[in-house]
Amino acid sequence: MVEKNYIPSLTLYSSSIRTQETRSILGQILAVASDHQAITMDSLYDSTRDSIRDTLCSMPPSPDILLIGHNPGLDDFVSWMCGVESSAFDQLFVFNTGSVCVLQYALENNAITFGSGRILDGMHP
Repeated sequence: MVEKNYIPSLTLYSSSIRTQETRSILGQILAVASDHQAITMDSLYDSTRDSIRDTLCSMPPSPDILLIGHNPGLDDFVSWMCGVESSAFDQLFVFNTGSVCVLQYALENNAITFGSGRILDGMHP
């Protein structure tokens, strides 16, 4: 992520121990700016596509957000946001442990809608 200059201004992560550990490691590696915010979100634990969407839409606008969460919710959310049915998503991006999917999306009336995003990049450990 550092090599590609993917440095978030906001990190949202679930309340699970594993995602908290991941956030801690990434925070050290990314050497985030002093104004960076990291927020634990219970709504991201055992999340669904709708809870991920609602969590992102409830945040103040931020140009770059790092979301650390779990499957199958992330798979379903990314596929829906990119306008692809969940069953066909593996053709676009496969989430493994530690995978990073860089997305760009447009808000419509302050909402993330079906097909409003696209994958810009993907990285796997």
